[in-house]
Amino acid sequence: MKQYIFNKQYTEDLKKNVKEGNINAYGVDSFEYDLDARFQLQNDVPDGLLNILLQNATPSDDYNAAIALYEGYEWLNREQASYDPFWAHLTHVDFYPYMVKRFCNGNKPSLTDIKINWMHSNLMRRGLSNLWWSVKQSVDKKHPNDKYHYTKYLFKHIDFRQRRLGSSTLFRHKEAVIGMLKFLEENVTDYFEGRANFITMYFNKQATLKQLATLNRDDFYNELMNIKEDIMKVKHREEAADAVNSVDDENWE
Repeated sequence: MKQYIFNKQYTEDLKKNVKEGNINAYGVDSFEYDLDARFQLQNDVPDGLLNILLQNATPSDDYNAAIALYEGYEWLNREQASYDPFWAHLTHVDFYPYMVKRFCNGNKPSLTDIKINWMHSNLMRRGLSNLWWSVKQSVDKKHPNDKYHYTKYLFKHIDFRQRRLGSSTLFRHKEAVIGMLKFLEENVTDYFEGRANFITMYFNKQATLKQLATLNRDDFYNELMNIKEDIMKVKHREEAADAVNSVDDENWE
């Protein structure tokens, strides 16, 4: 079966309906949509993917669901995977039963459910796109044993994955993500939330002072090793901002 996506206008209409609280089309089993508001791609919907997702529709199964989704749509380039109408069709049509089971406990979606998991403005907060992008930005084909090694680690920390790192512009830089995850796994065994928040805030600050786009994973990892003492002083998330401001910006050349 060929993959379809909604057109841009229909996707905007969906957003408008949700903003106005009009969610009558969101049922328990399916979403009522306009067949004429979509167009066909050359690619196929991955065979059996819906069944795999339905078998992994609990929070503890998010890693398995994410790998299946990523491998099913590994052909996506970054532009395609950032396109709202693509994800709108997947969440409203192709994998709607998974969305309802995973995020609504099998019940009719509430307005809050839809605003977050179907329509959030940040793709890293939506039900499907956050799974795909979490794998995309952490899969490491250079890893000697398991290309999903850092992906597994990332999925152990849902708030960091979706809200802290995932909501940061730094998440767009794959090399930064892998360098950070490598450091965290090797060095942070406690107070993870506070220390991970410090690291994200630190690099966000550095991005305003110097070009980070050309740096590789080793550059990010080595810089974290240089400021490890500062990182390990942080125990709670609330301490992170002051700790970042106390670091000497001239240390990183």
